[in-house]
Amino acid sequence: MKTVRNILQESTAKRWEMVRTNSFYQPRLAAMRAEAEELLGEAIPASSFAQYHLYYENGNRLTYENAYFERRRRLNLFAFLYFLDADEKYLRPLEDILWAILDEFTWALPAHVDEILPLKKQRAMLDLFASETGYTLSEIYFLLQDRLPELLNRRIEAEVQRRIIDSFLYTFPDGGNRWEHMDNNWAAVCAGSVGMAFLYMASEEEWEAAKPRLLKSIDNFLSGFHEDGACLEGFTYWQYGFGYFLQFAENLRQYTEGKENLLLLPKVDKIAQFQQNCILDDNLSLPVSDANIEHFKQDLYITHYLYHHFAGIELPEQSMSYQYGEDHCYRWGGFFRYFLWTDPSLPTCTRQKKSWYFEDAAWYLKNAEHYAFMAKAGDNDEPHNHNDIGSFCLSHNNAFLLYDLGAGEYTASYFQEETRYNHLVNASFGHSVPIIDGCGQLAGKQYCGSVKEHTDSTLSISREGAYAVSGLSSLTRNFTFLSNEILWTDVFCFKDGESHNITERLVTKKKPEVEAGCVKIQELCILFSPEELAASVQEQSYVGHQGEPQTVYFIDFCQKVAEEEYSFTWKLQLP
Repeated sequence: MKTVRNILQESTAKRWEMVRTNSFYQPRLAAMRAEAEELLGEAIPASSFAQYHLYYENGNRLTYENAYFERRRRLNLFAFLYFLDADEKYLRPLEDILWAILDEFTWALPAHVDEILPLKKQRAMLDLFASETGYTLSEIYFLLQDRLPELLNRRIEAEVQRRIIDSFLYTFPDGGNRWEHMDNNWAAVCAGSVGMAFLYMASEEEWEAAKPRLLKSIDNFLSGFHEDGACLEGFTYWQYGFGYFLQFAENLRQYTEGKENLLLLPKVDKIAQFQQNCILDDNLSLPVSDANIEHFKQDLYITHYLYHHFAGIELPEQSMSYQYGEDHCYRWGGFFRYFLWTDPSLPTCTRQKKSWYFEDAAWYLKNAEHYAFMAKAGDNDEPHNHNDIGSFCLSHNNAFLLYDLGAGEYTASYFQEETRYNHLVNASFGHSVPIIDGCGQLAGKQYCGSVKEHTDSTLSISREGAYAVSGLSSLTRNFTFLSNEILWTDVFCFKDGESHNITERLVTKKKPEVEAGCVKIQELCILFSPEELAASVQEQSYVGHQGEPQTVYFIDFCQKVAEEEYSFTWKLQLP
């Protein structure tokens, strides 16, 4: 057996006795035990060639992934409950699910594996989920090796060695993994997960050989943040990447007895504050990129850990926490650290509702008494990019009225450069931005906008650079914020002496009603000049992130007279 390292020091008999008895944890434990009882009589989901190969045939990811993640759900439940309760009824199903996962052709998802690669590389591919699986198995081994059969322990050792340790050092050496050159969530999730597997199961020599590359990937991850701490991928990807960064940082700190503390690196304190600065209204999530949850959901283990390690951390309401089972990928690290890192003694909320401007991201958030508002500039080459320069969202009474659609279903074409913007949720046609001469915004870093001015009562965004429209010399979007209304003006200037056709689009998931000079979305009245603009509504269907059918409504305002210069004003009026 491998040598037990000086890590996971929080995992003590006293800690787990508190988890068993403290009322804070009982609802989640009760739900888990009830779910485990149901699963005891069910077969492990099959993982067939037909499911696996479907992605290569038509780009479908969900069919295989649903079975893949269902296996991780069983692993989490049986491993944790056997560890906590030491009840033998969980041992055999734990052994069986471990065996099944160890038997998988590859721990990576088909979407991340090129099937023309040599079989050795396909089996040892280190994507997000292969890395997470290696981390999961190594930590379960660390916790339960004395209680598992010797053959199972030997198989865990062998498969983690072959698929994680040897893969990183020899199959994909010297930066051979594509995430080693990324600066987004992949860098932290993969490097953090692989790093955890090394800390738990590698030799000292293997760890020292891997360490420089892993820490370089962590540096790359942090370099993807600007000084304002904003995550351009959106809040849910902040949780994903930064959560794995924290898990690895804490185990590394313990392993090195405090000599290596990644929390002290530049910008980490700013990144730690991103969560508290990006909540809209009382409980809405920042709607950018593929961050596709409507209501704010915190990973409580992250929040509590940050509260204990950084100054100035605010606690959102605990009711805004993920509930058990809401992570459809059933990731072990956060699941386990909910019990390991949360602190029942902390106050339930210390958050102050506030407005915020992210200087580098060029995101403006306003939390007013009667509404919340968010608008963005930036460029159209952001991680998980949408072509959305100048788009804005509006909420009232904790419900979005003007909306960003978030992520669509992840398929092969969703991530291919030539087809990504055929998907409505990514294209500018699916956002609250103008359509000029039938053209939307284009993708690329050169297609961008900037915030010209921002105060508590005004915002001005320049975004002609987001379009490749002949003759467009300037396009400015201006907002004036009053107590229960917003004045919104768009000004278009052309230098070619030609007339142009403008359609101003707003996006909502509430069915609008068009009246004379007014469009109503529930309690919101959008007032406009019927002499200048004609308003219409079109309903459109699209596919949501989990493959579910969704409906969106586009409110289009078309100008009635073609000119060389246009200035349109709306009043967004709330009760």
